[in-house]
Amino acid sequence: HSLALQLGVRLELVLLPRNRERVVEALDSGVVDVIMSGARASTRNSAHVAYSQPYAEETVAFLVEDHRREEFASVDRLRGRRLRIGAAPVPEWLEAVGRALPEAEIVPLMSIREYVEKKGSLDAMLTSWERASAWSLLYPELAAVATEPRQGATALAYVLPRDEPELVRVVDTWIGVARGYERFASARRYWILGQAARQKKPRWSVARDVLGWWKD
Repeated sequence: HSLALQLGVRLELVLLPRNRERVVEALDSGVVDVIMSGARASTRNSAHVAYSQPYAEETVAFLVEDHRREEFASVDRLRGRRLRIGAAPVPEWLEAVGRALPEAEIVPLMSIREYVEKKGSLDAMLTSWERASAWSLLYPELAAVATEPRQGATALAYVLPRDEPELVRVVDTWIGVARGYERFASARRYWILGQAARQKKPRWSVARDVLGWWKD
């Protein structure tokens, strides 16, 4: 909405399938101009799409059942165990967890919701600390765990067509301006981490606050 307002254009939201080929086709054909869905920038995928400058970073972490937080707090405690770990089909992530936990079975999942629905058959979900934190707010029986040593971070960027460098420049400029005003940081704290969600207080009133005629 903010980008559309800045450009003075009408915003149209288009739902796309979670399929790389269909996403590339939609961008190349002009069905969509930009994809804003928490996409992780990928060197491999840059052969097919263009990425804006990063607007945020996510820390690699696990989403686990709350009573298993300590168990997943250290890679050393997990190494050598035959765990079943769900993970998004991100090649870099799958390779990284394969190196760190060679005995684990990696189960590709298209969304965290799949893990939530079948968590009884999986030991954990490899995702980001930010996404895991958001889901733990919805499901208090789950917890986000940033395993030590930290497994790195990934950059979030917007996905754009390869052959529209001017559009990429415009989006990059908008991101730079928005980051300067901390709009992404404040949105992350509120929508992802659940911070600064204060209870709305009633407006100041002479009758209530001075004369004490009624109390909430």
